[in-house]
Order: sequence, then C-alpha cells, then structure tokens
Amino acid sequence: MRVVQVSTERAFRGGEQQLLLLLQGLAAERPDVEASVVAQPGSALAERAHAAGVPVTEIAMGAALDLGATRRLRAHLREAQPDVVHAHTAHAHGHAWRALRALGASRPRLLVTRHVAYSIFRHSFLRLNRRKYVRGCDQILCVSRAVER
Repeated sequence: MRVVQVSTERAFRGGEQQLLLLLQGLAAERPDVEASVVAQPGSALAERAHAAGVPVTEIAMGAALDLGATRRLRAHLREAQPDVVHAHTAHAHGHAWRALRALGASRPRLLVTRHVAYSIFRHSFLRLNRRKYVRGCDQILCVSRAVER
C-alpha cells in the first residue's frame, strides 16, 4: 500500500512531530506500507523527514485558494499513484481534496487528521469547509476527544 502524507506547515510543532512519528512507526512496523511525505520546501518537517530516511517531495503550497499548489500536488499524486492521501493541515486538506477530485473515480482515498480543537466551520469562505469535510474526505481522524467534539 502506498500512502502520501501531506502537510503545509513551515514550522515544526506538535502536529508535525506526530506526523514524523507516524512515518517512523510505519517504517518500523508496517514494511508493506510505502509512506512518503509532501512538505513545504525547506520546512523543518521536510528536513527532519529527509534525515529520518523518509521519501520527501517538496511542493510550495500556499493558502486554500492557491490553485497552483493544487495543480502541483495533483501532478505529484498522478506520478506517485498512492492508495491513500493523508492530509494533516486544513490547507493540505483543501489542496488534496481539489487535487483528488480532478483524478476522477479511480482516485486514492482521502484521510484527514484534525490536530486542533477549532470548529471546522468557523471562517468558512463560501462554505468550502462544509464541502471539504462533509463530502470531501473518506475518513476524519481526531487526535483527541476534545478535537472530535
């Protein structure tokens, strides 16, 4: 199984630490899973994942409406042919959702992890959050009960 992890964060905080631990755990415990990460160029996550031996693709990804980022991610996903795309940030989710929609019926499954306890519907420009969370992913994982609520 191929899994592409996606994060748009430039800094290295708790969510990025969890992602790096997930990548390391998959490498150690699940040799049948080919895991890689898409990260911001020069980000701490990209550097630490490289150092840990994780395959990294660096793609510049801006805010939610950065359509160039979506196109770059879509091109990478076409090449990588993952079974699952796992988005770890709200912007990563938006880019992955749009990229996968363009791939049609044979698209990989989209898994989204919520690391923060903010409502997914606050500040929803044109109700995009409702679309991308309610219809735009196959599974949502929450890192805690508080985040789930």
